Amino acid sequence: MGESERKREEIGELNRIFEELLLDARELVSDMLSGIHLTFVMGAVSIVLGIQTTWYNRHYIAAGDWVPLVLAGVIVASGALIILRGLALRSKYSRLYEFQRSRGGS
Repeated sequence: MGESERKREEIGELNRIFEELLLDARELVSDMLSGIHLTFVMGAVSIVLGIQTTWYNRHYIAAGDWVPLVLAGVIVASGALIILRGLALRSKYSRLYEFQRSRGGS
């Protein structure tokens, strides 16, 4: 099999994939946007859990045990990074947000 024949097969396969995506475009957009919303929710949950970890272990932290504070800090930082990633994705796919909103979606 030659290089050009292999490329034609790859292009044909990509065309089939894109045709399928076009047929399911509304569902695809909805799935992507719900995933981005879930990113925000999970980031917020992580931040709340980090704060809760600090609160429940405040006596240990006050006694000089820094492990709970470090753990809480890592949880809060990961939540913040998750939210930042969600913001980047929302910005990247802002045209999809506008399309979905104009079509009566969430």
